[in-house]
Amino acid sequence: MFLRTVQSVSSLSPARLLSAHGPTVEGRMVTSLMEAMARIPFLPAWLPGADVDLEAALDAHGARAGH
Repeated sequence: MFLRTVQSVSSLSPARLLSAHGPTVEGRMVTSLMEAMARIPFLPAWLPGADVDLEAALDAHGARAGH
């Protein structure tokens, strides 16, 4: 269901990927990344069109190597 929601909303409001280590990224590449990551069970489900702090989300779930 989340994947379908991302696909239906992605053309209206693309997600933005926030990073403390670089520029904010937005557009189709971020939407595709979020669609792929939605298939990984232990990662959080993001709301379509939302700003995503990927580093914080991965840290919160213990998913980053070395953290």
